[in-house]
Amino acid sequence: MNASDDGPGEDVRFDSETEVFSSRFDYEDPDEPVQTIVRTLAVATEQEPNAMEPLWTYVEPDALNSLFAEQGGDHDHSGRVTFMVDDWQITVYSGGKVLVDKPP
Repeated sequence: MNASDDGPGEDVRFDSETEVFSSRFDYEDPDEPVQTIVRTLAVATEQEPNAMEPLWTYVEPDALNSLFAEQGGDHDHSGRVTFMVDDWQITVYSGGKVLVDKPP
């Protein structure tokens, strides 16, 4: 699987200069932040999402989805959460962006 395939990772982009994978999530779907993280990480690690170790072994998915959920039409665009999954750094921005990279 790579960033140019059609299918689950088709919305994932790779910047070859910064070596960062990126994607965006939609606030209207309450499960979308975590689903987007899994899709982006799957592309970065070249694994199928269901073959990866569950995300909940690294972070609480329900809490993460709640943190970035739309609240009555409003959401704060200034927050972010960063955590590690093995050697990969995942940063989720409240504006809807997900970045996955390997820090130096």
